[in-house]
Amino acid sequence: MVRQYSFHFSFDPVPPIMRRGRHVLIVIKDITGKYVLGRKHVYPKGIVRFVGGGIEIGEDPAIGAVRELHEELGLVIPPKKVQKLAEIHVEITSKNEDIIFTTYLFFAQVGDTKFVPSGDLNGVARLTVEEVKDLIERFQRLFTKSEPLSSSGETIFWSNYSALYGEIHRIGLELTQQS
Repeated sequence: MVRQYSFHFSFDPVPPIMRRGRHVLIVIKDITGKYVLGRKHVYPKGIVRFVGGGIEIGEDPAIGAVRELHEELGLVIPPKKVQKLAEIHVEITSKNEDIIFTTYLFFAQVGDTKFVPSGDLNGVARLTVEEVKDLIERFQRLFTKSEPLSSSGETIFWSNYSALYGEIHRIGLELTQQS
């Protein structure tokens, strides 16, 4: 059963990724039970996240998930091998705009597959359950800071990004700990 979650956040400014309207994130576990997350050069030290990205206009979320797995890790997985876990709907308000942003959260068990980070990933982290819990705490600490990041010529704040992503990672961990 696909779980539904709803949140409301006030961000100023709204991070560009959230203006896309919808995206996919994939909770990946390897043969050892570790979670596989992506690292990007723009992330603060110690921050990684579930692999994923924007969904193309008219693209089915499951197809977007498999495309993102291929683009970011070089994995070729049929859509039936990714399990949809949740839809996370977020109402975002700011001084200049109001947005509905949806994250489709999927799960993929990848065994002992070797990964080749590509696209905008510059590394992969394999984390235990306890390390993912620590990551969620780091997201929450970022939420209390207003450290700016320049992205595509626009300044966003990690506090805005981490508020939502901490929740998404908490949900992903909760729904897959037994998988």
